Amino acid sequence: MTRPRVLMHLPLHPVAANWVRAAEQTAEVVPVRLRRGGRPTVRVADDGVHEVVVPRLRPGRLFWAIQQQLEARGIVRLLDRLEAQGRPISVLHAHFAASSRGMALAARRRGLPLIVTEHSTWFTGENPDQPPITPDRLRRMLLPYHQASAVMPVSESLRRAMVRAGVGHDLEVCPNPVDVTRFTADPDRVANRLITVSRLAPVKRIDVLVDAVAELRRRGIDLELEIVGDGPSARDLRQQVIDLRLDDIVTMTGRLDSAEVARHLATAGLFVTCSIVENHPVAVIEAMSSGL
Repeated sequence: MTRPRVLMHLPLHPVAANWVRAAEQTAEVVPVRLRRGGRPTVRVADDGVHEVVVPRLRPGRLFWAIQQQLEARGIVRLLDRLEAQGRPISVLHAHFAASSRGMALAARRRGLPLIVTEHSTWFTGENPDQPPITPDRLRRMLLPYHQASAVMPVSESLRRAMVRAGVGHDLEVCPNPVDVTRFTADPDRVANRLITVSRLAPVKRIDVLVDAVAELRRRGIDLELEIVGDGPSARDLRQQVIDLRLDDIVTMTGRLDSAEVARHLATAGLFVTCSIVENHPVAVIEAMSSGL
């Protein structure tokens, strides 16, 4: 049986690499990134991933629609280029409806099936960092779903939230994949080493974790903490660590690739999360696979 060839959109989210590795078990995956900021072009980046570059337009409904058209045009150009190379695409796969409009338009123009995997906590209404659902925002969010052959929320709770929000598409839950051969336990792990793996954003509440470590130290408990990840809260967290005089026991590694994350999880003794809201958190599943 011929393996399908899938053009998979990679959002700026660590879960994307897991989906590529999982899809490669049954299909040939051609990853693509959408870049906003620059002259319209289709290129191959230094890491070998195809990139569709479009200008960054001003906010607003009209400019938003134009930007999606530019993205779709670039994706169609990439599809034509791959076909000319003897690598025609069978299926388009996008993550997050909010960033899938260009893929949906390209799928319609080329008559290709589209899969949309939904991870967003927006539908649950529990994330204080995201605006509330309005009829206009929901209508724009639903456009990729109408084009999709399959819409896959990553958890049952997200599926129920999407139904309550008015998503009328048939929804099939498909949990985030994790490579359990990569994330394994280490018998020599350090029992008093805490670790968290997260995007460093206010909703993740890493500041609460740092405060907790400071309190444990005041109680005379010997421990250390590794914070793996990067994001808008990184600078404030570094200052918090300094202010609480924890820089000798708290390490901030920045963003690491999957292999490095696996190595750090394997040697830790306890995984901690303080996040306010999650759908199907990959970091927790990877920690469980690592024996934490």
